[in-house]
Amino acid sequence: MIFPDFKFNAKVWMYVSSESIDKLTQKTISDQFLNFTETWKSHGDQVYGKLTFINDYVVVVGADVLGDSMCGRAVDSQVRFMKDLEQATGFIFMNRQNVCLKNKDHLYVVAFSDLKQLVECGDVDENTLIYNSMIQSNNEDVICPISHSSFGSVIFS
Repeated sequence: MIFPDFKFNAKVWMYVSSESIDKLTQKTISDQFLNFTETWKSHGDQVYGKLTFINDYVVVVGADVLGDSMCGRAVDSQVRFMKDLEQATGFIFMNRQNVCLKNKDHLYVVAFSDLKQLVECGDVDENTLIYNSMIQSNNEDVICPISHSSFGSVIFS
C-alpha cells in the first residue's frame, strides 16, 4: 500500500513531472498541501489527505474518507490544487502524456507517444519499470514492469 495508514480502497492520484522536483520545491508543495487539506471535504466530511514524492519526479496524492466514495466536488478541488501548483511552481503535473520509466538505475520521463519508438530502439523492453500513472486506489502497485501495465498491450503489439 502506498499510504499504510489509509484504507486499501482510499483514492490515489499520481502526477508525473517532466523535470526533477528539487527538495525546496517539495517542501513548498508539502506545506501548501497541508493547508489545502485543512478545508478538503467530501459530502461535508473531512478528507484525510497525504502527499508523497517518489524519486523527485512523481507526486502521489492520497485521500481517505469516512464513506466508500468521494464526491465530485472533492475530486475537482484536488485537481484544482494541482493546477494551482503548476502556476505557483512552474512544474507541469497535469500532462497525462508524461510517463516515468526506470531502467536499471536510470529514471526518466518520456511522452507516451514515444514509448513505441523507444521499444523499437531497444531503450525500453518488457522488464523496464513504469510508474503507474493510471493508479486509482491505495492497494495498487506504484511501479511495475511495463509489460504488466495498462500500456503494455499497446506498445508491445
